Amino acid sequence: MKTKLALFLFALGLGSSMAVASTPCTYQCDVQYRSCLQYSSAAECRALKLECYGECM
Repeated sequence: MKTKLALFLFALGLGSSMAVASTPCTYQCDVQYRSCLQYSSAAECRALKLECYGECM
């Protein structure tokens, strides 16, 4: 029983660390998008956000 729990927690931690490792770029895109909405139209900001996401991949 303890082995199953340990393996589950290991897999959970590994998955979480991989998810966090890939977020800074997309997070920056989201921050820029919200900032853009204050000064530009939603359509223009959405296009910039999609372009930014493309650069993250």
